[in-house]
Amino acid sequence: MARAKHTTRADARRRYRQSAAEPIDSEIDLEESTAAPAARSASASTRPSAAPQPARPGITSAFRGAYHPAQYREDVAAVPQLIRGKWFLISLALVFAGFLAWIVVPNTITFFLFQTLTLPPAMLPIFLVGFTAPRASYLLGLIVGLVDIVLYSIYVVYIAAPASSEAIPVGDFLFSGLTVGLPASVLFSAGAAWYRRFLALSNANRPRPSSSNRGKSGSRSTARR
Repeated sequence: MARAKHTTRADARRRYRQSAAEPIDSEIDLEESTAAPAARSASASTRPSAAPQPARPGITSAFRGAYHPAQYREDVAAVPQLIRGKWFLISLALVFAGFLAWIVVPNTITFFLFQTLTLPPAMLPIFLVGFTAPRASYLLGLIVGLVDIVLYSIYVVYIAAPASSEAIPVGDFLFSGLTVGLPASVLFSAGAAWYRRFLALSNANRPRPSSSNRGKSGSRSTARR
């Protein structure tokens, strides 16, 4: 009986020690389980949030990148489709509008329109066709310049010369239009296309505000409200 009591007491003490040790182990496991996500979140926070962006090119790079060499075969092949474009037709309409306005209602305003829209080189239509051309801007400017020369020739030969009491050097006017007007039409239209690409590259290379700055500005605006 004494040995059985001793065994029973020993078993009771063993169960008591086990029951006392289990909360400690569970607390240790709980601390480890809570520490692991914190460590993972800390390691994740130390990682870079986004890949570093490449350095933006400057104005000089945009200046060089806006130049596109002419591809003559492809440009000539694309002319039939390009002359059906909306902005090309608007440019031609402006040339005719300046011509007809000065012929129908000759006054100071229509003469200014004639000089701006029709007198070689027709600056506004040529700039418009070059700035809006998807490609072959120099060819579209050349076509506008040819139409411009034709209308100007009609004006000089059939309207200005008969109406003037003095002899008008028609040949000099036409020669000046061909040697100055057509090259200027090509150069101005190509320059307008280059300027459009330069503006696009310059705006794309402009640094944008970071998300932190946008958040600060947004918080300031909400605070003002």
